[in-house]
Amino acid sequence: MQPKDFGPANETTFVAMPNAEKVSDQFLARGRGQRTDITVKQFRNGESYARIEKTVRGKKVVILVDRSRDNINDSLVETLLAIDAAKRASAKEVVLVCPELPYVGDQPGTPNYELDYFKLVLNLLFKGAQLDELRLGDIVLNRRRSLLFLQDQILSRRVAPFISAWSEHLAAPKTRRDEVLYFMGNHFRQNARDVIAAMKGVKGKLAGLTLQPGKRQRINCVGLPYENLAGKTAVVFQTCNTGRVNDDFLEALLMVYSARQKGAKEILLVMPYMPYNRQERKAKTGEPISAKLVANALMSAAGVTQVISFDLHAPATQGFFDRPMQHITALHLIINFVRRLFDSPPSDNWCISRELFVAGAPDVGRGKTAQKFGEAIAGPETNVAIIYKYRPKPGEAAVRDVTGNVAGKDVFIIDDMIDSGGTIIAAVEAFIQKGARKVFVATVHGIFSDVSLELAKAREEYQRIAAFLTAQGKHVDEYVSWSEDRKVFTVNALIRLQAHPTLSGLIVTNSLLIPEKNIVDPDKVKMIAIDDLIAMVCGRIISNQSLRDYQFEGS
Repeated sequence: MQPKDFGPANETTFVAMPNAEKVSDQFLARGRGQRTDITVKQFRNGESYARIEKTVRGKKVVILVDRSRDNINDSLVETLLAIDAAKRASAKEVVLVCPELPYVGDQPGTPNYELDYFKLVLNLLFKGAQLDELRLGDIVLNRRRSLLFLQDQILSRRVAPFISAWSEHLAAPKTRRDEVLYFMGNHFRQNARDVIAAMKGVKGKLAGLTLQPGKRQRINCVGLPYENLAGKTAVVFQTCNTGRVNDDFLEALLMVYSARQKGAKEILLVMPYMPYNRQERKAKTGEPISAKLVANALMSAAGVTQVISFDLHAPATQGFFDRPMQHITALHLIINFVRRLFDSPPSDNWCISRELFVAGAPDVGRGKTAQKFGEAIAGPETNVAIIYKYRPKPGEAAVRDVTGNVAGKDVFIIDDMIDSGGTIIAAVEAFIQKGARKVFVATVHGIFSDVSLELAKAREEYQRIAAFLTAQGKHVDEYVSWSEDRKVFTVNALIRLQAHPTLSGLIVTNSLLIPEKNIVDPDKVKMIAIDDLIAMVCGRIISNQSLRDYQFEGS
């Protein structure tokens, strides 16, 4: 393969993914063309980020990928983001060059699954990220040829034996409850079992996935026999946990695609926390719109027929989905919990007064949600306080102003998610400085990433965290890690919040897996289970009932 194969040099730009710089240098040394840099990194919560640093408008972009990455799930997602970034930057054409595709040929003995994986990866590339051309050695595939390339094999090896079984179910008026099968992701197993137990009268079998050990992590689907899925409804449970978002997301895609290839008539994906939802727009030139890419991957590439998710950070991303996307809110569960606090004994730290209740918003964007939250708890006359913040630099939040009277009041801050905790801590301190009596925080999604802080700037916070852990009978070294020069320490955001003396309490749902170890002070952290709510929503969808009372209507 030579650089001349990609067209005129002045119209061709090479983009080297991590560990593929040498490959790029070899291409440029043998012919014409130019190279542009790409920034690829992972955020604290495990989501990936890619940005093409120079303009590629009107050019043919050739993305070079090497095979040396250990975690192929991260590599695949980062490649999809790079393709989407090039398309969003108005590239004329995007070509992917790689020596091999993930999930193909590196697990001998399972050829039946490998064909599914290969087809899924092609769908992710061509339908999800809108890739124009793929070069695997001497093989050249495009959007049309990629499907033709596999058509004969798929029909002869996978689909043909079950066409007759599918046809028996095509005319079924609706799904019966005994035709439901459940797939569980590895990190949502207990929640899924609780949900299924709450769905009274719904019968079903369970299937799941296993993560194959070894240097190169891959996922092996362990599913049900084909005959058990033909014409039935598959309900897939998965959440994307902090630190392994890409692994969990690929698990969901493989479960969905496996059910689709085995003849499931409908596939309902229950994903309480939707990954990449904060990347719903291009903040800078050269970035992808990752939320749209996720929607394409689920709907077009994997074949989901309906999605359930809770309290999206950017509600407008519902429009990215081409099929029904049920945006459900768990706020009413938090509202019911807070209402019960009015009857708490005065000696209880969680005791609040209805007359002193104030709904707080950590930023202007949550103002309307805070208003509805307050009205639902204490009536239409409830006061609302809003924080006006700015970011001196990425990842840091500072308060510019506070509106609303909070002096002597009990403030309840409501937010859809907490990641590093920086915004929440700044809001809590701002309300306390304005004279608030107590400040509580409630959130639906507890992402709680690990936060790295410079000791020179955060010595007081480290001492506070160390004192808190010691008072709780914990060893500080179990929760705090250090850089080699001991100038930077890392701590989980949930520990950081619990150690803050001015935060009276924190309410969070179990939409994401929170390690029990990190709940050091159970009196300060209250968990609300959303399992019954998920069961209610799933049951209504399966029975074709209305979801109006459960859908999100905030801002």
